[in-house]
Amino acid sequence: MCDRWCRVIRKQAAFLVMFVAVAVALVLSGVPRSAHAGTNPTIGGVSPSSGSVLGGTQITITGSDFLPGAAVYIGGAAATGVVVASSTQITATTPRGITGSANVLIINSDGGARTLNSGFFYTEASSALSISGLSAASGPIRGGTPLIITGTGFSGTVVTFGGAPATGVQVLGPSSISLRTPPGVAGAVTVAVRNGDGTTASLPNAFTYAGGGLEVTGVTPLGGLVAGGAAMRIFGYGFAAGSAVLVGGTPATNVVVVNSTLITATSPAGVVGTVPVVVTSGGVSASIPNAFSYRATAAGSGLAVASIAPATGSAVGGTSVTISGAGFSGGAVVYFGGVPASDASSPGPSTITVRTPPNVAGAVPVTVVNSDGSSVTLNNGFTYEGNSGFTLSSVSPASGAASGGTVLLLSGAGFVSGAMVTVGGVNASNVWVVGDSQVYATTPAGASGPATVTVTNPGGLSASLASSFTYGAGGTTPPPASTPTVPPSSGTSIGFPLPVRGFGLVVFGGGSNAALVSASTCTSSSLAFWSTNAGGDFDVYVPGASIGAVNEAWNARFANGIPASTPLIGRCQS
Repeated sequence: MCDRWCRVIRKQAAFLVMFVAVAVALVLSGVPRSAHAGTNPTIGGVSPSSGSVLGGTQITITGSDFLPGAAVYIGGAAATGVVVASSTQITATTPRGITGSANVLIINSDGGARTLNSGFFYTEASSALSISGLSAASGPIRGGTPLIITGTGFSGTVVTFGGAPATGVQVLGPSSISLRTPPGVAGAVTVAVRNGDGTTASLPNAFTYAGGGLEVTGVTPLGGLVAGGAAMRIFGYGFAAGSAVLVGGTPATNVVVVNSTLITATSPAGVVGTVPVVVTSGGVSASIPNAFSYRATAAGSGLAVASIAPATGSAVGGTSVTISGAGFSGGAVVYFGGVPASDASSPGPSTITVRTPPNVAGAVPVTVVNSDGSSVTLNNGFTYEGNSGFTLSSVSPASGAASGGTVLLLSGAGFVSGAMVTVGGVNASNVWVVGDSQVYATTPAGASGPATVTVTNPGGLSASLASSFTYGAGGTTPPPASTPTVPPSSGTSIGFPLPVRGFGLVVFGGGSNAALVSASTCTSSSLAFWSTNAGGDFDVYVPGASIGAVNEAWNARFANGIPASTPLIGRCQS
């Protein structure tokens, strides 16, 4: 038994261990600091509060004092896709974990930290992904129908209706998903679910779009010259391939049905006045009266665009842009390549600030449309950089069995949680986005010979490496001994190399401290590891520490070795 003095001594020793560990952490730049350094956030809750051990659950953390650049750890493992939406909300994607409760840790960019004990619960992975039913079998073509999908194995899920992504998707648990349907075309469509690990399930003809079948809701710009040639965007619902467009009774040219809610076209020549715009699809017509005004000359005296800064940005959108010019009116709308920008703000007639919408790579015209319908366009005013910051630089190992099953490590930049991987055009399985620079995936079966590996982020941006993997003949071909093997689908993952001067997640296969150091591929004098204990605090292991008390808590906890699949945070200083 330990009497009162024994307990006091233990507390003092524990304090000494924590003090020394924090001191060591401060020496190693970028290491998590004591919860008493910097701005300590508060964590109010996590939603949803549970998800699959496979990871990939999209979570929202609420609280206060969150700082830009904050990091999130679930059960000691780094979450991906962390977005500090505000000082009171963070969104992130859970990493892989082990069954049971896991602490949620937030480390602010200034070193302040807070742990929510048992803030997230990892559930067992379902043996199979399946869809058993929908709470509603039909809805309008406008979309927006609230639904609950039931089934098994849901985690980090993307849901599509006839290929169009649903909105407001929330994984309530491994057996249910809530969402709202996207717009669609009249008729029955297949509902498909894709988990973050690349597995998919579908239910043919599970949902039927009903209603008017065709609707036109808006046209931009509001007018153009009688000579024609205006780049039009027609918005609505139920547009199908082969749709025709009439402007004032005259067929538009260059008609392209982009999707069920958007048509692009070029206005024909007309006469001065306001005319209707009519869309005909499948023998059914819908229109908007007085939708387009023909003018003899350009309207908007003095309306001009002088400059756009910056003039380049990512194709994923979201670039903050300032447009300078003259004659801008309140309520002006800005289009980049025909797509409306968001968050428009005009402090005066010479300036508009907006956020760019997503678009295809390349130079696009920028159009400002005033509330009176007058407009001005700066051709090639903005250039979208399709793969800006998004690259696939290497694939390891470079070969494997034609039967599939080889675990690949893909390295590059700009990877996003929910990314898909294909090898030779076939979906890989067990896709695991470790961070923005590493993805693990398991090869599908393929034909003997070289194959292109492609990573596709949500939103459609992709990066490829041609002939970067070669399928060999025959059965299982283990990867080279020098290649770290991390089978995300099993519970026996091992460590992978830590990034120099940066944090890395280590899912260790089990063993001694020496084995852990070896798996990290970093010199022991430059290493430090952390693992969250049952109390929500860090236990630290610094292999090169000369003071024994630094590693005392770690060694006591892992006296019999580090259990397999223990999530750790590691840092390689040099």
